[in-house]
Amino acid sequence: MFENLTQRLTRTLKNISGKGRITEENIKDTLREVRTALLEADVALPVVKSFTNKVVDDATDKAAKAAAEEAEKKFKQDLAEAAK
Repeated sequence: MFENLTQRLTRTLKNISGKGRITEENIKDTLREVRTALLEADVALPVVKSFTNKVVDDATDKAAKAAAEEAEKKFKQDLAEAAK
């Protein structure tokens, strides 16, 4: 059972790590596969829900930070060009 779970999770993580950019759709697909693998390994449903919710929260928080940093960088570039 644990070997099967390990193989499925490893395969799922390899699929997402091959992406150039992680999108919301990538996250949803990956979490669906992870959720299925955990449930098939008889992990309790509340544990699976808690885990996937934490992953979504962490992923969206990081995405928001990255977007804010990119916007700040663009703003500074535009400001520097306007000052010329």
